[in-house]
Amino acid sequence: RRYVLWNPPRIRARDWRGRRSANVEAHELMAELVKRGTPTITFSKAKMTAEMIHRYVTETLERDAPGLASRVTPYRGGYLPGERREIERRLFEGELLGVSCTRALELGIDVGGLDAAILVGYPGTLASFFQQSGRAGRQDREALVVLLGLDTAINQYVMTHPEYLFERTVEEAVIEANNPFVITGHLRCACHELPLADDETPIFGPHAELALSVLEGNGKVRRIEGRWYHAAPETPQHETPLRALDGANVIIQDVESDATLGEVACQDAPPILHPQAIYMHLGETFEVQELDMERNVATVKRVEVDYNTQPLGGTDVHHVDHRLREKPLGSGTAFWGEVTTYSNTWAYEKVRFYELDAISVHDVTLPTTRMETMSVWIVPPEELMEEVRAAGLDAHSGLRGIGYGTRMILPAFMTCDTLDFSHSVGSANSPWNAVFIWERFLHGLGFTEKVYERLHEILPAVLDNIRRCPCADGCPCCVGKPLRQYDTWNVERGEGHIPGKRATLMILDGLIGDGTGLEHPDTGALADPDAESRLRLEKALRRRLE
Repeated sequence: RRYVLWNPPRIRARDWRGRRSANVEAHELMAELVKRGTPTITFSKAKMTAEMIHRYVTETLERDAPGLASRVTPYRGGYLPGERREIERRLFEGELLGVSCTRALELGIDVGGLDAAILVGYPGTLASFFQQSGRAGRQDREALVVLLGLDTAINQYVMTHPEYLFERTVEEAVIEANNPFVITGHLRCACHELPLADDETPIFGPHAELALSVLEGNGKVRRIEGRWYHAAPETPQHETPLRALDGANVIIQDVESDATLGEVACQDAPPILHPQAIYMHLGETFEVQELDMERNVATVKRVEVDYNTQPLGGTDVHHVDHRLREKPLGSGTAFWGEVTTYSNTWAYEKVRFYELDAISVHDVTLPTTRMETMSVWIVPPEELMEEVRAAGLDAHSGLRGIGYGTRMILPAFMTCDTLDFSHSVGSANSPWNAVFIWERFLHGLGFTEKVYERLHEILPAVLDNIRRCPCADGCPCCVGKPLRQYDTWNVERGEGHIPGKRATLMILDGLIGDGTGLEHPDTGALADPDAESRLRLEKALRRRLE
């Protein structure tokens, strides 16, 4: 297996968007390989990107090698099971020469003999990198693997440090076994396999009793003579997701044929399926007519357009629910606890295919979505903020830069992805200068607690990465907005918000100095769930099961 680290060439030295589009590089490479008869798989960071690369490859082949255009296909999450099985069959039997996909084809499916793999961006973990690259070269065949670099800190580091890929062990996995939303599904599966004795339930953590009580109330399990038995007709293993906690999906229906095209997780539906959004499916474009979140249905209509849509919105920590841990951090303080976030999509942009610039912006009215999750947050001293302002710099911009820069570097410390997190500055009941980094999963998966425990290692790495970046005053490789990996929209869009690099450096310098002496014991112990938290968890679990 021959590995090529392929960094798109720079096209505008002073522009933050200084490299040729990785999507363009990928579709040209894939089209050339397919024309040469090389079975190729291309992994993208986003569902929309996978669809667009397929569209671009198809258009190139229709022009240069018409007989091959029908032998490439997209593949991603959200397709119907029958569609996925048919694509998998065609891949396995060699009918297809190319597939543009997300990590949905990373593992678990035999795709037959492929000779080349193109990875549009470092996947975030060595495990994913080797799973994706290992899709080519089965059956003792030689293979080509091309890793295309995106403009992120991790990607650009990997481009110049191959040892990061080939001289490290696979990362330490992070899991929050005590998360009640995680263990509820596992308890159902356990009871389905064997009756679960009362004295065995503690291995499922402190919320096992609550979870079993909720499951019993919903008719999923039943307790008989000190043992818990599966009591529902369905098979729980089929209903326990491995990569998400949101079990409910929005169904996408074609208004003209009444056919179901696919489904999207409820949490992702508003920015993806708002009215007038362009939804891409198997190379075709559909316009969303209506999104009904009460019935979990989105209706779409087939249209011929030369653009896609990009949502505009934001998510912020609205308030802190409980501070569970606290410790000094340099000249400031670090916290970890429960927070409530609010999300909203207020507009969308139309973006022409093959381009990155918006051609128009349109308002959209959608309800606000709230989520309870876990967060780590950092509060620099107010005196430091005054020094930043006295230097003529934007303190709020610098705080945002810390959030961006930290999220970018976290995949170097644990098995996670940049977009497992979001961040914001300030909340209704915290200091205005609190930098929150929170998990995009209901009640969290344990990532932020690990971040809290390793801040003494992480923040010096963030500061070092920003200092080393050759940009003048901020770019996507240091303090810029992380690319939206594994989402539906184009990862190369929406990266225009670049906080001030000088302000970020000044705050980090004043907060952590040279990084020595940052490790401190907690001054606040981990709190046990109180009656209020238990009631809130019980209500949330019941809503989820319903």
